[in-house]
Amino acid sequence: MKAKPSNSWPIMGLLLGRFFLAIAFVLVVISTHFDLAGWTALLLIIGGVVFFLVSRRRVRERSASLESTFFDNLNAKEVQARKNAPVTASIKAKMAGYDVHLDKLEVSADSSYIGLMLKEIPIRDESGANIVKITRGSHVILIPDGEQKVYPGDELLTVGTEEQLAALREMFKASIDAQPEDQSDFDVETVEVKDDSYLNGVSLKSLDIRKSNCMVISVLRGDNMIINPRAEFVFAPGDVVWIAGDTASVEYLKG
Repeated sequence: MKAKPSNSWPIMGLLLGRFFLAIAFVLVVISTHFDLAGWTALLLIIGGVVFFLVSRRRVRERSASLESTFFDNLNAKEVQARKNAPVTASIKAKMAGYDVHLDKLEVSADSSYIGLMLKEIPIRDESGANIVKITRGSHVILIPDGEQKVYPGDELLTVGTEEQLAALREMFKASIDAQPEDQSDFDVETVEVKDDSYLNGVSLKSLDIRKSNCMVISVLRGDNMIINPRAEFVFAPGDVVWIAGDTASVEYLKG
């Protein structure tokens, strides 16, 4: 950025105003002690104007120097800001025209890489890509070393060729622990407690049916519906029990 010549006029006007104010103050002080003729005051004013015109060049040079220093500092800040630009912009600018790209990869909470250090994950061996930045909430880790661990939700800024980045994405995708498939059916059944029933005289606490992937939802005893009975509840003949859970376990409890 360059200084404009017109920028010196506000400064000059300010100095001129201060100058005439000073002359007026001097005249007031002198007039309180001496009787000044009109021509004497006029001569003082004219002398002040001549002095200002003579010093005008110096004032302009000073204001130009101040503006030059200001804009030099401003330009220096802009240069420093470009130096401190995000690593993403820096790498993109330097790698333009080459088969080198940036990609953001978020670490899944189900990844088997969670808690491992970067050196324990075969990133370079299996993909050839590199991790140049880790964003963890408001915390940013630039050029992380091998001791840095991976946590759920980490955003990894990766760099490499399209093929390498695709391989890295597949690595992290394959690292997600597969959820176990439900090998059993889920159902809600009603069980009537009889004299020879497995549930007769048994408390809910001692039954501990949660180990069988089941839970008692409610019990109808006469006209009283008991929702989510407490652990101390004891089953009795005539109770109608609603049980939710694994079908095979529910069938066993019905016996």
